[in-house]
Amino acid sequence: METQDRVSLHGFCRDNNLPKSTVYERCKTMGIITSDGLCADDCDRLLKEFNVKPAQVHLTAESVSLTRPHVESGNHQIVLTAPALPLTLTLENLRTGTVASIADPLSVAAAFLENADALIAAMNGDLHRRQQELQQTASAKEAVAQKAQELKLESRLYQQNAGAIDQAQNQATAQLSTALEALQSFTKKPDGESEPSS
Repeated sequence: METQDRVSLHGFCRDNNLPKSTVYERCKTMGIITSDGLCADDCDRLLKEFNVKPAQVHLTAESVSLTRPHVESGNHQIVLTAPALPLTLTLENLRTGTVASIADPLSVAAAFLENADALIAAMNGDLHRRQQELQQTASAKEAVAQKAQELKLESRLYQQNAGAIDQAQNQATAQLSTALEALQSFTKKPDGESEPSS
């Protein structure tokens, strides 16, 4: 008798114009088991919960016997709450490898160009300085080479002239000494000193 008084969840929702999934979820929160249908107390609780007046159904024995039975698919279907979709998505699963990159490459390139320009300017400046130094060295070499040649010739002349002068000086000195010796015979000897024997 108790099973005859029960009504299926589908029939209850159909008779009271209620969405089956909503009623099923509410039954779970209210602790109502729907696998064996709904008893009268369960129906009353749900009607109060949804503020619905019970449907007036008058069945007679004849109408029941002549009514074609309604075949239900059952309440085995569980309606799940829609899953929460992620707020952050990624494309990394579509790629097969890793990619290396430099952060802010334009700034890096600008710094490189600035350093390269500074190096090029420094190299050009150093070459210009070296070129000037080479020109000065070449000019100095030319002047020194000419003066060195002149010095070499003058040294040779000096040696020749100095040798001749030295020789003449020695000769004149010897002649002077000889001339001075001529006065020696006229020099008075100190007392007691005898004349040298000839």
